[in-house]
Amino acid sequence: MKILSFDIGISSIGWAYIQQDTDKIEITDCGVRIFTKAENPKTGASLALPRREARGARRRLARRKGRLNTIKQLLCKEFGLQLSDYLSCDGELPKAYTSSKANPLKSPYELRTQALDQKLDSKDLMRVILHIAKHRGYGNKHAKESKDTESGKVKKAIETNRKILEEKGYRSVGEYLYKDFFQQIREAKNDTIKEFTNVRNKDGNYEHCVAQDMLEDELKAIFAAQRHFGVSLSENMENKLLSKIFEQRPLKSFENKVGYCCFIPNEKHAPKDSLSAIEFVALSRIINTLTNLSKKFKSGKAYSKAQILHILDSTLEKGEMSYKKMREILALDENIHFADPKLDYSKGFQEAEKVKFLDFPHLKAFKKALGQSFDTLTRTQLDSIAKDITLNKDRIELRKKLESYPLTKEQRDSLSNLNFSKHINLSLKALEKILPFMRGECKVYSNGDKNLVGVDENTDYRCLRYDEAIEQSGLERKKEQTGKFLPPLQEYEPYLANPVVARALSEYRKVLNA
Repeated sequence: MKILSFDIGISSIGWAYIQQDTDKIEITDCGVRIFTKAENPKTGASLALPRREARGARRRLARRKGRLNTIKQLLCKEFGLQLSDYLSCDGELPKAYTSSKANPLKSPYELRTQALDQKLDSKDLMRVILHIAKHRGYGNKHAKESKDTESGKVKKAIETNRKILEEKGYRSVGEYLYKDFFQQIREAKNDTIKEFTNVRNKDGNYEHCVAQDMLEDELKAIFAAQRHFGVSLSENMENKLLSKIFEQRPLKSFENKVGYCCFIPNEKHAPKDSLSAIEFVALSRIINTLTNLSKKFKSGKAYSKAQILHILDSTLEKGEMSYKKMREILALDENIHFADPKLDYSKGFQEAEKVKFLDFPHLKAFKKALGQSFDTLTRTQLDSIAKDITLNKDRIELRKKLESYPLTKEQRDSLSNLNFSKHINLSLKALEKILPFMRGECKVYSNGDKNLVGVDENTDYRCLRYDEAIEQSGLERKKEQTGKFLPPLQEYEPYLANPVVARALSEYRKVLNA
């Protein structure tokens, strides 16, 4: 027998070629291939990060420039102004923004405050609108809520500024920024040098963050005030400007990035947070753990199908299962310890087993969002909803998708904020065939591994392990194309997004082909 073995790491691949005769094992050859891992050696960041950030900045600036130019065209046509005065040429400041002693320009923050109390001429009003259009606040109506640290700081600053506006009675964001920060002297260590406070945020500072809806309310208030003072700005034009200024691109669906099932051709991977996938993961863990307990202690104790289903039902109901609770269900002797590195029995038996054996936080959030409907919807509907949540990152598009289900508006709003992103290698159709065998609902035609797990009085119906369930369900892995050499990774897995994994597999291909 000949064996070619590999140890694939992120910066090296160890390999050995072994030949085994009847009584002799010999290592014919072995070696190590060392390569640079696909990370920045100083920070550990992706090598593509600088290029991706630069590309993102270029696109963002190009979109903002295009949006502002469209708004300038609308306003110049409405007010009868020259568009060329508002467009820069060869990096020079546009004519409309040049200031002189004879014609000094007021700050846009001052103009935004004055716009609520007096009539502005067309040039000043245009500067106010363009200033808000350029700095239109934080928020994306398409994106789901994020829980990262930076977003948390921004949201906290926004809520703080909302309270300040209410407490101090400011009518708009512009008035608040003008009166509290514009040309206000900052306390400095050197009394001879005057330093002014920043009206806009600097890098890493979120003090002046405001939400888009706050700026939209300000612009509507300015339009209403100017209309009251006699500015002839049609309602249709106002709506056009509001729509264009706060326009946002919908987020793309990730459906084309999802791989295919390893058993059923043309069937996409199932979402990891669908109920069927969660049940599959839970059953696999429960059955494997009980099988290991039986083999390790050789106690001859039979963990029945009823006990397995009891643990499963309790897990799906609460979204979690502790080792302590599982011990109670199984009526395990305290001398038997679970083999989990997370369990530290030196802390004491009761304290150690508070650790979660199974924990599905997304299932808890899913059940909370659906409420009582979770129990009335079918398994197919629940899996389909989870699939829509996983594939649609756009909150507005997701709400439209969810309208096809018997859900209330509050339920659709709650579901549209859930962030499901991962998949498993099996499709929902494959799970539909496998799960009945793992739950012990189907007759077993071959005893297979005669373990003592998942058996009741009738041994023809027992909870099978994943590999046994695959065999009994008749599923077969897709036949891969065979050949003397492995094909390029891009042909085999075109959507492998992790550069570290991609480089390790590419190097592995070189070693194997060699």
